[in-house]
Amino acid sequence: MELRLHKKSTENAKSAIKELKAEKSNIHKDHRARLKTQFINNGIDALTDVQKLELLLFYAIPQKDTNPLAHTLLNNFGSLSAVMSASYTELIKTPGIKENTATLIRFFGSMLNYSGRPDDDDTINSSSKAKDYVSKYFNHIAVEQFYVFCLTKSSKVKKAILINSGTVSEVNVQIRNITEAALETKCNRIIVAHNHPNGKAVMSGQDCRFTYSLICSCILNNIEILDHIIIGTDKTISLYEQGILGKLKQKAASTIQISDENRMFISETPNGYTKSQDDPHDIIL
Repeated sequence: MELRLHKKSTENAKSAIKELKAEKSNIHKDHRARLKTQFINNGIDALTDVQKLELLLFYAIPQKDTNPLAHTLLNNFGSLSAVMSASYTELIKTPGIKENTATLIRFFGSMLNYSGRPDDDDTINSSSKAKDYVSKYFNHIAVEQFYVFCLTKSSKVKKAILINSGTVSEVNVQIRNITEAALETKCNRIIVAHNHPNGKAVMSGQDCRFTYSLICSCILNNIEILDHIIIGTDKTISLYEQGILGKLKQKAASTIQISDENRMFISETPNGYTKSQDDPHDIIL
């Protein structure tokens, strides 16, 4: 008799657990349906940051309440923007975030950056326009990246090329990769740019030495470098605008033999490219 009662009690307990799981599943299912409907009917502005993350996580975690994980991500990274720009390595360290979830968030963050980029064939004829144009390539990017923008003779953007991605504090770039990219694109005017994702837009000694070496390589390959843009967390700066690029060009010209045909590539004032009037500088190296 006792054995029969114990067996029945065990079966009842299992049945209760099963019903509880089914009930929780229905709750999550209803919550997901309501959140999706809210977004479809009212747009993304109708959702809180937690709800935006929840909705995104639905597609990586189909059978679980994603609300606690959304809160964890926001608490760990500080903001929705920081979550979307976090690296895969940083995301995967978060408890509850596995490979698929980290990949989805990183992909979505990358798509935000990609969709916000300007169209090719834009004309860049001033340092202010150059800063505005290239900075759009670094939205939602959590690591240092280096781009070269290849321009036509009339300063229209022919192609934007990512040379390399690095870590949060550095990116390894080979100068020959930049000059080869310009030569393969059949352009003789370039703008280069890199970001400081966790720092200010300040030119370091390493940045200065690299730019000088790049200028030397560009002169020897009949490539005119119009500007080097640095994007920081505080602002975006132009080395041409600050007077640094011109001084580096003059230094390069004094150390290598320049033929008459290459003299245009060391001009302090590149043809058709003007200085912004917003924040003029003249920095002495």
